[in-house]
Amino acid sequence: MSEFNADIIAKIFNTVSIVPKKSNSDFLSNLYLWIQNDKLSLTATNEAFQETIEYTLAQPLEKEIKCYIKPDVAKLFKSFKDQVEIDFKDRLMIVKNNTFTATLKPTSVEEYDFFIKNKQPDTIFALPFKDAKQFLNTVFASLKEDGSMATREFTGVLIECKDNQINAVATNRMMLDNKVFNQETKDFYGIIEANAVRQLLKINAEQDAVLTFNTYYNDNNEPLYAEFIINDTDFTIKIASKIIQGRFPDYKQISIRKEATKATIPLQEFKVAVDRIYQVAKTETNPHITLTINQNLMEILYANDEGEESIDTIPLIYCDAKDEVKLQCLLLSLYPFLINTYNSDNIDLYWKDVVKPYEIVNENEMFVFVPVR
Repeated sequence: MSEFNADIIAKIFNTVSIVPKKSNSDFLSNLYLWIQNDKLSLTATNEAFQETIEYTLAQPLEKEIKCYIKPDVAKLFKSFKDQVEIDFKDRLMIVKNNTFTATLKPTSVEEYDFFIKNKQPDTIFALPFKDAKQFLNTVFASLKEDGSMATREFTGVLIECKDNQINAVATNRMMLDNKVFNQETKDFYGIIEANAVRQLLKINAEQDAVLTFNTYYNDNNEPLYAEFIINDTDFTIKIASKIIQGRFPDYKQISIRKEATKATIPLQEFKVAVDRIYQVAKTETNPHITLTINQNLMEILYANDEGEESIDTIPLIYCDAKDEVKLQCLLLSLYPFLINTYNSDNIDLYWKDVVKPYEIVNENEMFVFVPVR
């Protein structure tokens, strides 16, 4: 019998049971429990990616346990308080918590179809988890929500590592965000499933937790799977993603900075102004705003057909536009980028023509978005 702190049990089941599924009736909606010696692991998968959480037991079990646990039973484990006792006898699982006792019959299994099995990983990079989470969060808002196979490569996050730089890129064809992190790394190019990155961003880990990024290759040395491993104080969490086949456009050639007009904007004032306008406009479908730049001032205007209006003005640090210019953009393109932008006092806005894409440059980040026409 093994005894657990109920908080530990809740975290184990909460972490993996929220992996999005195609259907709750699907066989893959089950969770896979594996206990071997002093290691307990719980895995959930949805064909595109899978998540595993591993925990070290205080006392090792004498026998190996492999079984599936139904989602409804997983909910039971989240409700426990204080100490939880788990035992296995005659292929039955016995669970005790205070006055509650349940005898359950999990589905036995000889083999589990893990994505990654009997393969050695190639470690691409490792960095503090808090840095990795912030780094990926900045580009995630630019993901394409449409899952159309015609644009399959645009439904994930591109991770490209070269020359000791990690590039994360996401696009929905209305905007493209490229974030750069300077870090010792091996070369890598792969598009990661969106839900795998989304799951990673939901994880809360200790301040000193470390993220390791691995990849697994086929016999032709082509990357098949990517794996994020988060080593936390009590747990090891692994998120494996199938790599989407395809290529991104050459995002480094999209920049319009050369020979473009430039305005330097104080970041904090810009964020506050756009956030205020967002609170007024967020219930509208695809609201757009007008950025009017005149000498050293920027006016931000939102108005709709119902007569609602919101306007704010902020000073510019620098502007080389000779005449007044009005830039029309989607609020829902600009807002997610701004609220996830840190580490700079100012950002630079570039444009060549009011009907062509605009570009914002932040420290180690490039954000390109199309105007409203």
